[in-house]
Amino acid sequence: MSSFHEAEIACPRCKAPQVVEIWNTVNVTLDPELKKAFFGFSKGKPGDPVISCAEPGGIFLSGGDGLSMKNAIVIHAKSEFLGIGAEYAYLHKKHGERDTDWELEHQRLLRKGILQPPLLFRTRYYDEISIKTKDGERIIYYFDISHFYRKFP
Repeated sequence: MSSFHEAEIACPRCKAPQVVEIWNTVNVTLDPELKKAFFGFSKGKPGDPVISCAEPGGIFLSGGDGLSMKNAIVIHAKSEFLGIGAEYAYLHKKHGERDTDWELEHQRLLRKGILQPPLLFRTRYYDEISIKTKDGERIIYYFDISHFYRKFP
């Protein structure tokens, strides 16, 4: 049986407290839907904050629902390979099988300069991924990829 518990942790970047799901065990025999979809992040509903701890040095997601750049899903990963995999694992978890339940319409890289006190200019990188569900709904997700952009193993 798969199990998780909730705990309050501080964001490693901003130190803000957040309640997260921490997975204790994952049994893919008893919970086969987790075999493909589980990638170390929250199993919340669309619109819930998406954050959860992964193993040390692993991947975790934070931020918003991803439906706008302001509410982008922030991916904390050590490399592009892991980070891009997390984007598609998230889409799989929310929408099912690619090319069966949804199709990729486009994916593009976006840059945004942010002025942060005290007068520090920082560039954030985003992946914009547009999908079309089998019901014909078009959804655009924004993933903040600044933590892993241009990082290779």
